Amino acid sequence: MENRWSFYACWISMVVLIISAVSNNRLHSPSNIFRDDVQQYYAYLPALFIHHDIKLHYPDADSSLHKSELTPLKLPNGNHLIKMTCGTAICYAPFFFLAHGYSLLAGEATGYSLSYAWCLALGAVCYAGISLFVMRKTLLKFFSDAAVAVSVFCVLLGTNFFYYSAYEGLMSHVYAFFAFTLVLWFTIRFFELPRAGTGIALGFFAGLAAVIRPNDILILLVPVLYGINSIAAVRNRVSFLCIHFTTVIMSVIAFALPCLLQMWYWKTVTGHWIYYSYQGEPFYFNDPQFLNTLFSYRKGWLLYTPVMVFAVCGFLFLFRVAGKLASPILVFFLINLYVLASWWCWWYGGSFGNRAFIECYALMIFPLAAFFETAFRNRIIKMAVAMPAVFFIFLNLFQTYQYREGIIHYDRMGAKAYWIVFLKPSLTPDEWKELDENLHFPQYDWWKEREKYQSELNTRQYHE
Repeated sequence: MENRWSFYACWISMVVLIISAVSNNRLHSPSNIFRDDVQQYYAYLPALFIHHDIKLHYPDADSSLHKSELTPLKLPNGNHLIKMTCGTAICYAPFFFLAHGYSLLAGEATGYSLSYAWCLALGAVCYAGISLFVMRKTLLKFFSDAAVAVSVFCVLLGTNFFYYSAYEGLMSHVYAFFAFTLVLWFTIRFFELPRAGTGIALGFFAGLAAVIRPNDILILLVPVLYGINSIAAVRNRVSFLCIHFTTVIMSVIAFALPCLLQMWYWKTVTGHWIYYSYQGEPFYFNDPQFLNTLFSYRKGWLLYTPVMVFAVCGFLFLFRVAGKLASPILVFFLINLYVLASWWCWWYGGSFGNRAFIECYALMIFPLAAFFETAFRNRIIKMAVAMPAVFFIFLNLFQTYQYREGIIHYDRMGAKAYWIVFLKPSLTPDEWKELDENLHFPQYDWWKEREKYQSELNTRQYHE
């Protein structure tokens, strides 16, 4: 079989995901699934298709209707606003309808029973699996089978993509990853053979990414900058777009469709076509927390996901191996890092590692594969790279276990706490006590309103 190792890597990854998802104890209690951010992502579906009340008045009319799962924003006009955008609910929809059909027959069509939890959780695994196979097919256009296989394993098993696919798959990240993967695939297809269907698919999945997580609209940098590496390339791109103008317009319309759905919701509930639902939660573009975002013991991306160090190094080789993709991926990475580091809550709340980077792995796997492609050409370098790669995968899986057991705290880790629990599968009573003494609650109010403390910020470095 041609390219069999990457094929096996994807199937092994799928088996691991399915086993892990099915063994997830949280699935036995829907209240552990439909909570926190998930309740906001999900609320669109039961509100629209079960209660027919997108303004969310129904919990006030009947307190028995899962009011505990809903924490919408109360607006001055009396309506209740879902804070999160609707893209994740769009991705939930096929599996929601599957569960709803079964639940209607079983007489428990509440939207919050076990059948809904199971269907949506397995749906997350399906999205992850589709993403892996599409990503493999895209990578094989540029890299060897071996480099692709190793890269797939590193992304699935060496990053928090695994945790947020198998154990918290209803968070938005696996769906954003899916959208990113499809945008990449259809970008390449569109510029190889600019058909209407390809352009429509490209536009739709880019729009879907934008309404899953609004900052993911940056994925548009990929089709815009694909193949742009000179002034001549810019001129050729303009000519290309003029020749295929009708297809481009269709792509733009397809992009607008998911966005218009979100705008319709905002208009219906708030009276405004555009509404910023994250009131009081600013970006500090003049004070991005690069060091904390990348290296903090609380949620540092490269500390908790060290395999991505290979991907960052891989940019040195990506221009030679996949020149057309190198510029858009590098520009996306730098701008996205700046945006993520500028968010007031740079650690992104309670999570395993820095979850805001997960969808970016659909792009970062390309410099990662470029790194392995180059390393595999020399036997000594290959062995030197293989050992830390295996350790980084092991570390991620081990820390996933620690996080699920509460050994790694969801938002209070620090340097001392990190090293107290490092590579320990369990803790003695004395170690638990020592850990508790070294957990530090994040200064949420300070970081959210730190413009009030500008003088303090100028006199000391506030690192977590």
